[in-house]
Amino acid sequence: MSRMLFVAALGLVGSLWAQGTWAQTRPLQMIVNFPAGAGTDINARALAESMRQPIGRVFVIVNRAGASGTIGVAALANAAPDGNTVGYVTTIPITLQPHLIKDVNYAPGDFAPMCRITNNPTTLVVSPQWNFEQVSQIVERARREPGKLSIGVPGVHSGPHIAVIEFLLAAKIDIVAVPYAADNAAFPLLKSGDLALAVVQPQSAKIAGFRVLAVSSRERLAQLPNVPTFTELGYPVVQTISAGVIGPKGLAADFVRAMESTCRTAHDGAAFQELLGKAGTPTSFAGSGEFTAQIGSEYQSMKALAQRLNLKP
Repeated sequence: MSRMLFVAALGLVGSLWAQGTWAQTRPLQMIVNFPAGAGTDINARALAESMRQPIGRVFVIVNRAGASGTIGVAALANAAPDGNTVGYVTTIPITLQPHLIKDVNYAPGDFAPMCRITNNPTTLVVSPQWNFEQVSQIVERARREPGKLSIGVPGVHSGPHIAVIEFLLAAKIDIVAVPYAADNAAFPLLKSGDLALAVVQPQSAKIAGFRVLAVSSRERLAQLPNVPTFTELGYPVVQTISAGVIGPKGLAADFVRAMESTCRTAHDGAAFQELLGKAGTPTSFAGSGEFTAQIGSEYQSMKALAQRLNLKP
C-alpha cells in the first residue's frame, strides 16, 4: 500500500471510530491465549501497535495462557460485549478443543470474529545436539528404538500436536510427545538436547535458529524454500493454525465493522508487514464474514478429525 493510500485509509478508519457509540476512552484490553514472547503474542503486540493510532485508544495486552490455549479463549467468551475487550487468539481452541475437553463450555457461536491475520503451518525442528539432517533419519531411528525419541508440542491436542499425531501414524513410529506452554519454552530443552525434536511456528524456528526438516503446509513456504512439506516426504500431514482478532458475541455491529476495517488497514501497512516479515511470519488477511465462515467450517472438520484419529477427552 502506498503512503498516500495508507494515510487515506487511516482517515477513513478514524472516522468510523469517531462515529461509534461505544466507550472510547478506556484502554482496550486484548486477550492473548499464549504466554508473553510466544509467536502469537509477538504478532498480537505488533498488530495492536499498528491499530493504536486509528483507534485512538491504548491497547493493554493480557496474556491468559494454558490448557492448549483454552483458558484465554474462555476468558474472551465470558467478557462483556461492551467494546472494551477483544482477543488476539488462535482458532484451534475454538474449533478442536470443545470436542476433546469436557470442561470447555463455549462454541463458535459464542464469538464475534473480526479479522484473521495469520494462517501458518507448523515446522518440525531438530535439536543441535542431535545429528538428524532428514526426516527419514528420524523415522529410521524411531523404528529402531521405539519410544526413545522425544518431540515437544505446544499443548496437548493443540494444532501442532495433531500434526505430530498424524505424522507418527503415517510413519508408523513411536515418539514421545512432551507438552510445553509455548514455542519459547521449548528452546532451552532443544538447545540442551533434552528434546530431540519440536514443532514450532515458522517465525519461532527462524528466531531461535533451529534446523527445520519439514513444514505442515500444502506447499513449501517462501521463507523456507529448501524445506520440504510432510506431504512431499510421503506423510499426508497438512495442518495450519489461524489467528486473529475475535470478540465476545453480542458486540455492536458498528464496533465489529470498525475493528475489521482497522485490522485491514493495520495489516496492509508497511510497518506491520515489515515487523512480521523480519520475523518470518507470512500474513493471511480475512475479514469478519470470511473468518466467521472459516471457524464454523473448521469446527466441523476438526470434529471429524478427532473421530478419525480416535482422540479422547
